[in-house]
Amino acid sequence: MLAVIAVGWLLILGVRFLVPALLPQVKSTFGVDNTTAGVAVTAVWAFYALTQFPAGLITDRVGERVALTVSLSVSAGSLVLLFGSPVFALFVLGAAAFGIGSGMYGPARGTSLSKGFPQYSGAAFGLILATGSLGSAAIPFAAGVAVVGVVTLVAVPLIDGRAMWMAMSPLLGARMGIAPVANSYVIETLPDEAQGASWGFLRMCFFLVGATGSIFVGAMADRNLFDEAFLVLAALTAVTTVFFALLIWNKR
Repeated sequence: MLAVIAVGWLLILGVRFLVPALLPQVKSTFGVDNTTAGVAVTAVWAFYALTQFPAGLITDRVGERVALTVSLSVSAGSLVLLFGSPVFALFVLGAAAFGIGSGMYGPARGTSLSKGFPQYSGAAFGLILATGSLGSAAIPFAAGVAVVGVVTLVAVPLIDGRAMWMAMSPLLGARMGIAPVANSYVIETLPDEAQGASWGFLRMCFFLVGATGSIFVGAMADRNLFDEAFLVLAALTAVTTVFFALLIWNKR
């Protein structure tokens, strides 16, 4: 089961990060600016977020296997629009469709791992998300990663040159290490009878707020405020660090 879920998540994650990587080509192909191009990324994350709660309800009703199958099917179908769109509006529609399809994967993936590996849910999440986490007992690790995230985001405006970017990229990627720890920690605190719906609702709130980031950064970039955008992200990450510190305190 772990291998199957991992392969599915690999495909979904690959496409999800491909859309931002294609933004330079999207801008030149459709003749749009940074803010408008950011709408496509926001469409992925906004519809991904809005799907979380319904996906949790569906998972509770029909089971994880059906939900995961539907997710991969819809995600695959959306690629036709993403890579064959003659106009920007259809490209955004494809991004939204992919957000819906991939959004169904998260809650079902989470409850599958939690049920399948109750004693090692953190490690299972870590393997799926490729971060090497050792479980929910590593909440202090999440706080440490958040601190690293603050420092690296503040440093981004000061970076100059390919070598510096190569050195900084692993530290920026280390921020992703928060995910398996936070996922397993939260799921373990949710009631079994409504685990899928509860987890889906929380993910919906989280990703819906996060979806606004692409338009925000795009608008800042259009105003030559790219450096300031990273400083804002650093400040938000600092707030996250405080919350993780509070979790550590409450567990004592």
